[in-house]
Amino acid sequence: MAASVLANLRHGGVSTASELAAIEGLQTQSLTRVLNELEEQDEVAAADVTAGGGPEGAATQAPGAASAL
Repeated sequence: MAASVLANLRHGGVSTASELAAIEGLQTQSLTRVLNELEEQDEVAAADVTAGGGPEGAATQAPGAASAL
């Protein structure tokens, strides 16, 4: 599953956990676990992109993608 998430990030760029979950056909909570593991491995980066923060605000990006977090 992690490989699919990384492929979607490389292809689509920055996405919220909800957007990625919809693409992957998963619940946001399930995908968040995968994203946390990938972040610990320095495969993705997360940023608070909303004032409220939380999973909806967590943008993720694979290293080497075009835009900066």
